[in-house]
Amino acid sequence: MKNWQTNVPEAFLSPYQMGHLAGIGEGKVNGIPIRIEPVITRHDWKTIHKGWITMPIYNKLVRDKIPDIIAKSGKSYEIQHLSDKAYVKELERKLVEETEEYLETGNDEESVEELADFLELVRALAVRHGCSFDELEDVRRRKAEERGAFKERIYLVEVEDES
Repeated sequence: MKNWQTNVPEAFLSPYQMGHLAGIGEGKVNGIPIRIEPVITRHDWKTIHKGWITMPIYNKLVRDKIPDIIAKSGKSYEIQHLSDKAYVKELERKLVEETEEYLETGNDEESVEELADFLELVRALAVRHGCSFDELEDVRRRKAEERGAFKERIYLVEVEDES
């Protein structure tokens, strides 16, 4: 038997989840024994088991239509709406996730899919910073005119310091 995590933060599980997990495992939340089994995936999620019930715990920002897609599949889910501060933090976390996924892609089609996800996050962050995507594009163009883009594949090796 594995050594299960025993000090689970109370905020990790909802009261609904804790109620459905009573009586299993070796960890405890509010005195309720639970078992959390880590599952290694690309999205680093955890699965909570109770008998034959398996409930993936994602704890991550998802696209707006994901709850509807889950409901149409006949599954139940739990969501929270984030505060502005938490939303920006999760957008930033998602940027890191999408960057990692992009770096793991194996072909152009997968790369374009991940870049589209990244672009959606950039749009959302621009809005949070009071900027439309068109205004962001204007800033990008101005910087490209002043400093160039990355088309020339220039790799700076060193600069001599004359001081």
